[in-house]
Amino acid sequence: MMTFFGEDGFPSPTLKEVADLGFINVSEKRLKKYFCEIIVGIRRMWWCAQLVHGDLSEYNLLLCDSKKIRDQVRSEIDTNIEDDTSMEVGKRRIVIIDFAQAVQREHPKARDLLERDVARVGDFFGQFVETPEASALMTIVLEREEGEEEEDEDEGGGEMDWVAIQKEWRKEGDVGGDEEECEDDDFVNIERETMSVREESRKYTKKTKIDDKKCFDKVMKFLV
Repeated sequence: MMTFFGEDGFPSPTLKEVADLGFINVSEKRLKKYFCEIIVGIRRMWWCAQLVHGDLSEYNLLLCDSKKIRDQVRSEIDTNIEDDTSMEVGKRRIVIIDFAQAVQREHPKARDLLERDVARVGDFFGQFVETPEASALMTIVLEREEGEEEEDEDEGGGEMDWVAIQKEWRKEGDVGGDEEECEDDDFVNIERETMSVREESRKYTKKTKIDDKKCFDKVMKFLV
């Protein structure tokens, strides 16, 4: 599903457009926070969506009204976004768009593309504020927080019952389709891959707010 970010038919501006206007009414402190927010987004994509954008730049980073984002995008991550465990966001917030060239984390060039994304963002913001080296940012993006170590897919360490999970999700309304028993091996294999990603995402989502804030604070330390 696609979502329009803007007002009265006019899209939210890209960072490139805002920069061309001289970042009017955007303080250096706020610029640093936008930079931190983007690095958090890159890390969230890597660990939660298991994706690398692959073509990230000031041209596909929107500056949007924070309230409209919360109104338009359903996310348990963004619930109570202003509490003490969440990273700081202002009246406007970064939204990453244009995922046509995104690749999965397992892609052989994923790390290279990730580093390029990080470097491009750093180079752009480096025109306006002092930014850390791309290698330091890569360390922050790729490191796992305490308690994020790889675990077996279920507590017993055995194979998960993918068909049973799929049926349960259908009852919850998480997966489309009818209630007929799933017996086709090919379909189960496809579901296995899809649900594997979703399981990883769900595990990460539980602590995303806290991890986002840690990542935000780590990047900000370089900018103070």
